[in-house]
Order: sequence, then structure tokens, then C-alpha cells
Amino acid sequence: MSQAIVFDVPFASTDDHRAKEDVCLDLWQRAIGYVNHVLETDEQLDIVQFRAKTHPSIEELLSAIGHADALLKLMATAEGLTHSAANALLNCSRAIGTLQCTFIAVVKQDKEEYDRCIAELNLILSGSI
Repeated sequence: MSQAIVFDVPFASTDDHRAKEDVCLDLWQRAIGYVNHVLETDEQLDIVQFRAKTHPSIEELLSAIGHADALLKLMATAEGLTHSAANALLNCSRAIGTLQCTFIAVVKQDKEEYDRCIAELNLILSGSI
């Protein structure tokens, strides 16, 4: 996501703020689940098998990532985002972007880029970035 996410509420003080924060935190948890799944797949399959055995297909996953990115961009423009919600959206954006990079590397069978993306997913999962 190229646009900045701006939070205008320091903490959730209303039901609306809490609802937006809950949605953003749920999106972040889902993104972490996808990161975990890709890392588990990486442990079991090499890059060639990853492309051949992945279901849904890599192309379908890339399409889903496009939809997720559009949702994140929409959420980033919402008023009343708390600091926690904005942070969750930033984390989601980084994870989604790295997943996209990983899948593109699988399509291109670019092992060097794939390994770089997997290393970045591990950093995301560890909370180091």
C-alpha cells in the first residue's frame, strides 16, 4: 500500500472506534495466518512443488491478494482509526506485499527472490519488522 495510514484517535473511546479497531486487528490475525501457512508450505515443498501443488493456484492467490490490498486501502481512508488499528493495517500491508512478492517469485521460479521473501515473512512473523 503506497498511501500513508493516518490515525486520528489515540485509543478506542467509542463503540465505532472499537469496531474499526476490531476489524483491523482481525485482518492482521488473518494475515499472520496466511504468513504461517506459506512458511509451513515452504518447509514441506521446494519452489517447483510450491507452484505445482498449491491449491488454490498461485494465480488465484495473487488475485485474492489484490482484493486484500484494495480492502486495506479502503480501510486506510476510514476516519476514526485508532493507533492500534492503523498499526494493524500497516502490518497487514507489509505482510500482504511480501506474500505477493513470494507468489510472484514462485510464478517466475526465481529462487533467490523467493528465499528473500521467505526470510522477510519470517521477520514479519517474529515481529522484527
